[in-house]
Amino acid sequence: MARLATQVVLLLAAAATAVVARSPAARFPYDDNTTSYCTWWLNYEGVESCNDILDANWITIEEFRRWNPSVGAACAGLETERSYCVEAFGEPEPTAVPTPTPTVSPTPTTAPGNGVTTPQPTQPGMVDNCNRFHFVAQGDSCAAIASRNGISLAQLVAWNDVGGADCRDLWANAYVCVRVIGVTPTTTTPAAPAPTIAPPGNGISTPVPTKPGMVGNCDRFYYVEQGDSCDGIVARHGITLAQFTAWNDVGGADCRGMWANAWVCVRVLR
Repeated sequence: MARLATQVVLLLAAAATAVVARSPAARFPYDDNTTSYCTWWLNYEGVESCNDILDANWITIEEFRRWNPSVGAACAGLETERSYCVEAFGEPEPTAVPTPTPTVSPTPTTAPGNGVTTPQPTQPGMVDNCNRFHFVAQGDSCAAIASRNGISLAQLVAWNDVGGADCRDLWANAYVCVRVIGVTPTTTTPAAPAPTIAPPGNGISTPVPTKPGMVGNCDRFYYVEQGDSCDGIVARHGITLAQFTAWNDVGGADCRGMWANAWVCVRVLR
């Protein structure tokens, strides 16, 4: 009987060592890079294994390392008498960062007669009296390029062989002409309106005017300029076209109902 009692005591002691010491406040020092959204802490005394910590708190190693960068791979950075975050509430959802279009280092060549250096590669069929160039990124449209450079679509089409007004032959990752000798730009980009406070509920300042049909939980906005395309907007903000059309009533995947000179949603609250 005494032996059985001893075994019970030993089992209870072993179970006690597996209990993770958690609290809503950090009792020990913690790393400066620990998430600021922490709502529950492990006050680590060197007893629990890495797996014990993960299992007791129902978290993954990826979450534990994201909240506590000092932990390192396989929890090799755990230190005794340090506090570690094991729960975080309200932290922003990690967003995918769009892959930037690589910058092409231009190989300058001088066009005979006008003294202007021309970057390479260029869109074939460019006029030879060009004195300003624009590098076409993935998702750029002719209308957006013309608007940004203060020229008309007709001028852009006249100076570059891009396949007519619909720009079906516009090349990405190449330079096009956006100014010629003797021509001064006449168009201007409209100023974005000042933001106003959104209706009570989410605490986010919402600028106006907005595109009707926007979701009510938006927390990041983009001002649509003349010539912007849906593909260009989603590429700049690291979101998908499906997300963009779900958050904004722009007429479906071809964005036929998108407004210029108005704000659209490019991120929502999680």
